[in-house]
Amino acid sequence: MKFNLIREDLIKILKPIISPLSNKPKLPILSNIALKINNNELLLYSSNLEIDISAKIKIKKQYKPGATTVSGNKLFKICKNLPKKSEINFNLKNNKLLIYFKQSKFSISNIPYDQFPKMQNWEKNNTIYIKKNILNNLIKKTQFSMAKEDIRYYLNGIFLKIQQKKISSVATNGHRLAICEIQVSNDIKKPKSIIIPSKSIIELKKLINYKKKEEKLKIELNNNNIRIYTNNFIFTSRLIKNNFPDYKSTLPKYPNSIIKIEKKIFQDSLNRVSILSNNKIKGVKLIIEKKILTIKINNQLKEEAEEKIEINKQNNKIEICFNIIYLLEIINILNCKLIKMLITDNKSAVQIQKNKEKTSSLYIIMPMKL
Repeated sequence: MKFNLIREDLIKILKPIISPLSNKPKLPILSNIALKINNNELLLYSSNLEIDISAKIKIKKQYKPGATTVSGNKLFKICKNLPKKSEINFNLKNNKLLIYFKQSKFSISNIPYDQFPKMQNWEKNNTIYIKKNILNNLIKKTQFSMAKEDIRYYLNGIFLKIQQKKISSVATNGHRLAICEIQVSNDIKKPKSIIIPSKSIIELKKLINYKKKEEKLKIELNNNNIRIYTNNFIFTSRLIKNNFPDYKSTLPKYPNSIIKIEKKIFQDSLNRVSILSNNKIKGVKLIIEKKILTIKINNQLKEEAEEKIEINKQNNKIEICFNIIYLLEIINILNCKLIKMLITDNKSAVQIQKNKEKTSSLYIIMPMKL
């Protein structure tokens, strides 16, 4: 196995390829990436048994076919620290991958290619095409609400419901909920619902933001996996096999109060009072009375902060408490001038959205006790 590549051509592909690799893999070979030369292309492939990422690079000069696996992080760091626009020479010899550049020489150990977990046989049940910016928005608008290492493992990801006219993304950790619905035109015959794990979502987001250029993504689905083709990579992930909760039942049906607030003013006030938030509880109290919203916060040192904001007139006085981090993350993601809060009482879920009759995204946050 022998080939030459320009440094920049290699490291821009290597960085996403090594991203899912664990520092403490279940098997030593899972810290490696597979390299294989076929025709005039170098195939790079990584796997952590949950996520697979592959890519190809054209080889413009003479090469010798072959295949091996080497440490992804070592290979990336060596190439990254060579001078810009270097032409790097690679040669597999005596169970070592030799890396040359002028007076520099590195020799890194390998594990035979046939021991590397191969990309699984792929049988697709459905294929859809979606613009990159649409998938990016579906993730961006809901990702922050995913659970992290919850024992209800079906919450540790994003729920996607794919229909002919619409794709919905939903994420919840049981205390907050994010919903985004985007109108599309798909050829899918039957609605398909899947849960993509949180770690896969993180890696997928990196890939779809790899280049700012717009493109149409090809997505293939089967009962256990999702595979996404971009211009540069093939991304494959296992799916979470379980039923997602009935999230629509949490939406307030008959709110007693509809509060309208200028987003920037509310956002700035919450950021200021959060300086004195309790390090453990992170609670904030909202007091809504007539045309004033009072924001109160205190901490274990008995320090306090209070701000008042003008709102639309309310007939009922309401005192309600939230996790200020959860509340701010929702406010931050809304791109609008005026937000709307639908409140039933101080114990029920509160809906937050743009001040529009129809909106592509909405958010639910549960009150907390202080």
